[in-house]
Amino acid sequence: MSVIEQSHQTFEQYYKRNSTVAIIENAMFSLIRLGLSPYTILPFYLKQLTDSPFLISLIPAIFVLGFAVPQLFMVKFLQRTRSRKHILIFSSLAQRVCILGILVLTIFQNHLSNPLTILLFFSLYLLYNISRGCWSLTWIDFLGCTVLRNRGKIIGIGNFFGGFLNLLGIFFLTRLLTILPYPQAITAILSFSFIGSLVSFGAIACLRDIHPADVEKEVDFQPGLSGVVKNNLPSGDFQRYLGWRSVITAMEMMLAFYTLYGLEKFNLSVAYVGVFSAILTVSDAIMNPIWGWLGDKFGYLFVVTAASFLGGLGALLSAFSPNSLVFSFVFLLNGMMLSGQQQGNINIVYEYAVKTKVPAYTAINQIILSLLSGLAPVIGGFITGSIGYAGGGLVAGSIGMTGVAGMVMNVRSPRLEKRKEETRQEIPK
Repeated sequence: MSVIEQSHQTFEQYYKRNSTVAIIENAMFSLIRLGLSPYTILPFYLKQLTDSPFLISLIPAIFVLGFAVPQLFMVKFLQRTRSRKHILIFSSLAQRVCILGILVLTIFQNHLSNPLTILLFFSLYLLYNISRGCWSLTWIDFLGCTVLRNRGKIIGIGNFFGGFLNLLGIFFLTRLLTILPYPQAITAILSFSFIGSLVSFGAIACLRDIHPADVEKEVDFQPGLSGVVKNNLPSGDFQRYLGWRSVITAMEMMLAFYTLYGLEKFNLSVAYVGVFSAILTVSDAIMNPIWGWLGDKFGYLFVVTAASFLGGLGALLSAFSPNSLVFSFVFLLNGMMLSGQQQGNINIVYEYAVKTKVPAYTAINQIILSLLSGLAPVIGGFITGSIGYAGGGLVAGSIGMTGVAGMVMNVRSPRLEKRKEETRQEIPK
């Protein structure tokens, strides 16, 4: 038996184990994200310690930058190492130590001064996001080498369960904030997230790393694409994809304002915050396995384009909704968009990059999109302050739809190009 055949047998042996871990990790991540949300829980937590808008704005800034910057330094390291599991274990452990640190801080903060509590919080939160950035790039590279088929469906199933766990968590969170005083409510919420992180860590410890034979010599089949990647720079086709995908991030300008807009426009009760959140979460959860199936079948350029089109419709619909029922479809469509874009962001690099370049493509993709996603709400706030919520929805939807049109007309799908080439080769000469 050849070395390559033995390698394929090893892949099959550990495929089920690693796939199960991927599902558990994606599901438990929803619980972790719930307690450490940079847009809800953590701003509420810090607001009780300071009235400084600048300090509160540092939370989403650290969330984005702390996640993105480490990936620049991880690319070459991952390309040189054959032991990704050790990095996954170390970065996972670091994240959970930081979560535990913030949890303990909420217990003892009454014995500390507010400035010291804030300093300790930001130190732990920065380390958490740096570890998260190291983890993310390594995890995507690991999946690319160990889960060779049905990757989108597996990620989608994990996100599906995670979405419903997140929905239960939203009701749990609302109840805790109602019955417990500050900071005990935050302590309880973080305890919930920490337990989920321990389950996730146990699953990660069961991973089996695989070292494919001659992976350094492997070249992915990419007919018709600009192809050769030098010095870790992405191919021309991927650059065009990333350019139009960057334009599509304009849709995210209004995501943080749709709830406020709906409450104000239709004079709704605060209870509708939970209703809108539930619609968004359920839509995201249900569509995840569907997007995964579509991506595995038709390619992830199709998934990103279709999901973004739905998000554009949602943005435009927000400006013209005549009642709260129709306005609810804004959250339905945006949930579908978010799940499709998340699937695409993870999986599309596998279609454009040869396996040895997956870390580089992933880092470039995530850094650019993370920075733009972090900037989008700031621009959205400026726009809504100038022309109102309806005007903001029109601007976000129009720019986003322009990006979708550009994607359709100017970006080629590696999956379709590969199928065309295979069809040409099957035709007898």
